[in-house]
Amino acid sequence: MKKLIQITILLIFSIQISAQTDKNGNPIYNSISTNETEYKNCLLISNYYTLENNIENKLSSVFISESPTLNEIENAAKKLPSEFFILTKESKIIALVMIQQKPKREFMTTIMKSNKQNFDKCELKGDISENRANEIIKENYDTTATINNDVLTFNGKKLKIIPNEEIEKAIKELIQKNKLYKGPCEHILATRIYAAQK
Repeated sequence: MKKLIQITILLIFSIQISAQTDKNGNPIYNSISTNETEYKNCLLISNYYTLENNIENKLSSVFISESPTLNEIENAAKKLPSEFFILTKESKIIALVMIQQKPKREFMTTIMKSNKQNFDKCELKGDISENRANEIIKENYDTTATINNDVLTFNGKKLKIIPNEEIEKAIKELIQKNKLYKGPCEHILATRIYAAQK
């Protein structure tokens, strides 16, 4: 049984998007849960902001067009946030960590109890996350796109892929460095989570 979680948006993440919002004024940016792992007596939930159901979706804050061009898809793939993580304990959120891409790549951490945001340097090297590269192939945006030796060839460009393992390792190092696992918990307040079992 695999648990799939779709998270409409985390209000706490101010991703500087000024488009569609829900009835509560929260930006709409669809994502899926990709992995769960135990760490420091906590549960770390990995999530991915998809291109599909966002850049082609008029209800999304990152809507571009119903038929985005390859240049628009490439730009979105490189500049829009791709990965975020939820650190939980006993089904309550301790912290949220997102990898921001602009104005520069960095970790943005939100401590749920205090609503305090911290920013840390992100030294991950590459152009595009593994999840995003895989989605580009799966969605067949460019019929000539290929992945070879951690490089995505897309729209005539070669984009270096950041492996999921490197991203998760960096997140765990951040959790350890900032001792996030020791932080107080808070109920899920700023999210709407829809879970389904398959």
